[in-house]
Amino acid sequence: MGVNFELRKEGSEEGFTGTTDENGEIIFENLEPGNYSLIETETKEEYKLDENPLFIEVKYNEETEITVKNDLKKGSFRIIKQDMENSQIRLQGVQFELYDEDMNLLETLETDEKGEAFSKEYPSTNRKYYLKEIKTVDGYSFSSKLYEISLNDGEVLDIFIKNSRIPKEPDVVVIEPDPEPEPEPQIQPEPEPVPEPEPEPEPPVVEEPEEKIIEEPIVEEPKIVKLPKTGM
Repeated sequence: MGVNFELRKEGSEEGFTGTTDENGEIIFENLEPGNYSLIETETKEEYKLDENPLFIEVKYNEETEITVKNDLKKGSFRIIKQDMENSQIRLQGVQFELYDEDMNLLETLETDEKGEAFSKEYPSTNRKYYLKEIKTVDGYSFSSKLYEISLNDGEVLDIFIKNSRIPKEPDVVVIEPDPEPEPEPQIQPEPEPVPEPEPEPEPPVVEEPEEKIIEEPIVEEPKIVKLPKTGM
């Protein structure tokens, strides 16, 4: 609907114009027999205008039907996957998924040895596409960002995507202390001989004196002698 055409008879400067209806059809009536050219003068925004005339022979009392097809305006894109710090380094083997506006998966792409991946052609007018990284290479960070893409008719859009290296954890080196040198053996002087202690003198043996038995003399009681009294 809304595509304009001009129909001209061969040898005539006059023409007939018409616009397609809701069925995409246009009817030119009461044409004189002869050769005509049909030229598309305006089409819908998302389609390419076909400027090549179509030649038609109109015969008496016959209906001539022709079909005109228009190509959608399409574009594509190229992914260029680079190292974040050095753009000369390209990353091979990174995978992406491409989705349409309704998040329907369209295709999966993977970068080649040049770090590039080319998409198919897709309609470009008033369309949005979304690109998502699904796999990266070892040693690089993974990006979960969703990239919105708008394509241009007949162009290959370059999309530069960079990944950062994952910093390596430093190697932990355990430095063991040098073993302490074993002390040199010290030569101990030989101990001086300890003189054997002189034996303690045995205490003198004190002989117990023999117990002397002293016999007491027997004292006899004095004898009393009575003398007779004498007279002087």
